Amino acid sequence: MDYKYKFSVVMAVYNVELFLNEAIDSLIAQSIGFKNIQLILVDDGTPDNSGKICDEYAEKYSNIKVIHKKNGGVSSARNMGVEVAEGKYINFMDPDDILPPDTLRKIWKFFEAHFDETDVVAIPMIFFDGRKGGHILNYKFEGKSRVVDLNKEWDYIQLSMSSAFVKKEALGDLRFDTRLSHCEDAKVMQRILLEKQTMGVVTNARYMYRRRTDGVKSAVQSSAGNFNYYLPTVKYYSYETLEYTLKRCGKLPKFIQYILMYDLQWRFKMSEIPEGVLTAEETEEYFSLIVGLLKYFDDEIIMTQRHIYSDYKYYILSLKHRDKLQKEVTKNNIIYSFSDVAKFKVSSFRVNFEMLDVVDNILNIEGKVSIVKFPYESCELHYSVNGELKKCPLIDRKIKSESLSTLVSESVGFKVQIPLGDAEKTEVAFFAVTDGVNVPLRRSVLRTFIPITAKYKNAYYKKENWIISINKSKIIACEATPKRKFAREVKLLLEMFFSKVRKSRKAVLNRIAIRVVKFFKKRPIWLISDRASVAGDNGEAFFRYMVENHKEIDARFVIMRKSTDYKRLCKIGPVIKRNSYKHKLYAAMSSNIISSHAENEIYNPNFSEVQGIKDIWSHTKFVFLQHGITQNDVSGWLGKYSKNFSGFVTAAKPEYNSIIEGNYYYDHGQVWLTGFPRFDRLYDDSLKCITLMPTWRKYLSGKWDVETDVWTLIPDFEESDYFKFYNGLINHSRLLSAAEKYGYKINFFPHPTLQPHMDIFDKNDKVEFLSKGTEYRDIYAKSSLVLTDYSSAVFDFAYLRKPIIYTQFDKEEFFAGTHIAAQGYFEPERDGFGEVEYDLDSTVDRIIEYMENGCELKDKYRERIDNFFAFNDKENCKRVYEKIMEITKK
Repeated sequence: MDYKYKFSVVMAVYNVELFLNEAIDSLIAQSIGFKNIQLILVDDGTPDNSGKICDEYAEKYSNIKVIHKKNGGVSSARNMGVEVAEGKYINFMDPDDILPPDTLRKIWKFFEAHFDETDVVAIPMIFFDGRKGGHILNYKFEGKSRVVDLNKEWDYIQLSMSSAFVKKEALGDLRFDTRLSHCEDAKVMQRILLEKQTMGVVTNARYMYRRRTDGVKSAVQSSAGNFNYYLPTVKYYSYETLEYTLKRCGKLPKFIQYILMYDLQWRFKMSEIPEGVLTAEETEEYFSLIVGLLKYFDDEIIMTQRHIYSDYKYYILSLKHRDKLQKEVTKNNIIYSFSDVAKFKVSSFRVNFEMLDVVDNILNIEGKVSIVKFPYESCELHYSVNGELKKCPLIDRKIKSESLSTLVSESVGFKVQIPLGDAEKTEVAFFAVTDGVNVPLRRSVLRTFIPITAKYKNAYYKKENWIISINKSKIIACEATPKRKFAREVKLLLEMFFSKVRKSRKAVLNRIAIRVVKFFKKRPIWLISDRASVAGDNGEAFFRYMVENHKEIDARFVIMRKSTDYKRLCKIGPVIKRNSYKHKLYAAMSSNIISSHAENEIYNPNFSEVQGIKDIWSHTKFVFLQHGITQNDVSGWLGKYSKNFSGFVTAAKPEYNSIIEGNYYYDHGQVWLTGFPRFDRLYDDSLKCITLMPTWRKYLSGKWDVETDVWTLIPDFEESDYFKFYNGLINHSRLLSAAEKYGYKINFFPHPTLQPHMDIFDKNDKVEFLSKGTEYRDIYAKSSLVLTDYSSAVFDFAYLRKPIIYTQFDKEEFFAGTHIAAQGYFEPERDGFGEVEYDLDSTVDRIIEYMENGCELKDKYRERIDNFFAFNDKENCKRVYEKIMEITKK
């Protein structure tokens, strides 16, 4: 058959004006020659300028065809594109993705060489933009390019039609199912693969897959609130694929079982279906359908799934087999079996080591063990010290794994303290004790804050006079004699030098460089910072204090070179350019990293390279200065097992108590009631000025550019309640008239995340938009009244005993879980320092009331302020310094 083009690429275009040019240009730049590519752009009724962009390209290139249609979804758009495709091979590239220049040439060469062997060729999916790294299904691309026999390598999954190329003749009359908004790709792909039951994998090509936001949720998370993810997908994808395959083949090949089970595992991993998505009857039908699928899958298929732990596998198999569980008790194990291949050993429970340290010759170990809910069993966690068994002291961590509201496993938190004493060697092991059997737990996971990497078998941690190592789930402490220290380091360096682990040789150089530079550094290094590109917060205030008062410490401020604050800070003291090699080297050598922000990149600029220096890195302590008083429950973000601060600075008595008594799990010595360093620099120079200071909503953010420290906004930001409220407030005729009448100036100063996008608001000459570089303390000094919604920044203003108004028009949405905060101890109605309003008109009324009364602070709010703050002096920096010195000596 003759084809006009080598490739037809069909793009379903909808709301992609920001990315479409880049996608099309990547095809034009293909080394195979753009003349060999037919590009079919299907405008699926897009409301933005994407359709116009398509037409502009079509005017320049005769091989670009544009189809404009009424919106009907990606499947209908692709189907329309297929009808006019004239290429030998067809692809369905997404219009926000990219193909590197040599991609199609490599695909063509491989396909032509293996034309009779397969109908499908797949390439690795590599994330870019908001996320880095490869797709979880890229394991099939290990090794060389080849044609895979799916009956032998049945765990090789291909779901995407974007990262695959298929013969036009193999696609034939197959079309995308318009009833599906999930798995529509997979349904078509599986029917094509069934014909030859082979697949080409080209390992040296790339499909660049854009993730538009930083930390995008998984498919199951983002689909959780969509009805179409449930019954329609299971019926029209899972069951129809199953029925088609049985009719076509008379059996279910293992690769089809594996693919269907791959989708099913995510469904069972959902803790619950969000309220209101399905009715009670639909929920029952859905559960019955997914459980009904299990009988078609071999136990081996379930057991070999790569992305669920054994607790979920056990639960899924229990649903499949019902009452067929068998139990075998041995001398040191208990084995539960559903079949010869579906066996679960208690000894396979993982010990998650999360914290490990030596303080005053006491080995401190913290972690958790996930206990699978086997039927009719109780299970206790024990540990042994040199063979002597003891019951583990437990911590109530409230960590449960659930599947559609059914408990699957429960994590038991533990914290043990083991005196090392005079013993030359101490071995610590962990056991699950059930039915009178002491089962040794042989598997472990080393979490972020464990100072020993799992990458190298000779990795170790030196603290005080001890060398700590981990062998599987056993922790070993040995006396650190000079000979032993030298031998361990040499063994580790040699292993790293000859290792195939990525960046191992660079890590060898880093270890040597750190030790050499440290030898010549006479003063301890403290790195201090605020935001990546903005200063002016607690970090800068503390930096000023250190430079002026403690020359014995090498205190340096870290900030981006392109920041407008960079030169100003250089006049205060030494500054290090963020993300430079010097920054990474000094971070590894510093005794303390002190910041008002807690992003991982702030604390650990060596993140991608830390495994080779993890033991060295662990000696650095992270002090969190905060950039606002914690008033809501952010324990999931800032808790000990997420951040592990050595010092968590607080400024208010209720704030301190909320962290100590809440689910943060910090010890008293880690939470400090010192006051904020920036409070020392507050001053009062009140003018007739009212400042509007709204905080941010994480769910309104797009992606974060780590180089510029700028977040984009979601595409429909101007339709958000947030934008409509504040745009309406700054342009409210009654408010502006009152301000003119009473002689008040109005300033608008939103959260730094929104600062780069101020032009989106409608401006007028009566409201001043304060620039990003404006210092907060100057705003507080000059303002007579501040209005906010949920911002903790206004606590500084209250510290000066000035009035505040809260406006919480979107309270329900803000605390619904899509932002990082949950409602905490501070209730503005009960505890706040001013009135709380809930709509635009009442907010305007309240501001005008304060104008009429000269913005006087009311007595009841003054009393609340006095009872809230722990200190009212200029000694906050000093108290923070003294606390840091305490932990530095440990």
